[in-house]
Amino acid sequence: MGQQTHIRTIMTTQTCNKEQALSKLINYASSTLGLSFLQIQKKYNDYPICLMYYMEKDAKEDIIEVRFDQEQATLSCVFDKDATCKSSYLFLDNLEHLTGCIKYLNSIYRYDYLECQWKLPHCQLTLKKTDDDVYLY
Repeated sequence: MGQQTHIRTIMTTQTCNKEQALSKLINYASSTLGLSFLQIQKKYNDYPICLMYYMEKDAKEDIIEVRFDQEQATLSCVFDKDATCKSSYLFLDNLEHLTGCIKYLNSIYRYDYLECQWKLPHCQLTLKKTDDDVYLY
């Protein structure tokens, strides 16, 4: 009986830690919206950062990627012509945690089924699946 209680406590603690990490990542992503390229670069200077300039035909975009090793995720910020972050994307390393991520989002935020997104206080969050990746934006 004591061992089952111990296992349940560990699982609850692990779930809580994952929820805290996800909450932190969502906060990171939403806090970049509206910031300038330099502000984001300064804000995350303690993390590995990749600065990119993307060009294809007439499309040109500045992109900053911030790596969060402990949380096992990458934040990617895309900028408008005024160098202001117009959208941010969270790429999770471990897709096995996706079900827990969705449960967490459903427990905290209202999901709009018509728009297929969670409504956060200052932004919306959408889950997108591609052939080889799943990300939140």
